[in-house]
Amino acid sequence: MADVWMRRNISPQAYHSDGDGENLEYVYDEIFFRTEETQEDIENNLDIYWKKGAEWEPTVPLTEKEQIEHLQKELEEAKTNLSQARTDNDMAIAELTIVLATMMASAE
Repeated sequence: MADVWMRRNISPQAYHSDGDGENLEYVYDEIFFRTEETQEDIENNLDIYWKKGAEWEPTVPLTEKEQIEHLQKELEEAKTNLSQARTDNDMAIAELTIVLATMMASAE
C-alpha cells in the first residue's frame, strides 16, 4: 500500500512577514490517497488518479461499541435467515411427503 500526494496548480506567491520583508511561498491544490497501484500507472494517468484521490476516503476503524453493534446486527440477520431457512426446509419436506404419498397411493 502506498501513500500518494498529488499537487497541481503550483505557483509561487509573495507574502510579507514582520521581520524579513517579502518571502516566497508556494500555493497549490493537493490531494492524498492510498493505493496499490504503481507509481508508473499513476504518472501515466494523472487525471484519473486525481479524481480518485479527490473521492477517496480513509478507512476509519470502528470503535469497540460500534463493532459490538455491528456484530449484534449481523447476528440478528443470521437468526432471521436461519429461521427462514428452517421454514423453507419444513415446507420442502411437507411437499415431498405429499408427492411421495401420492406416488405410493397411485402405485397400489
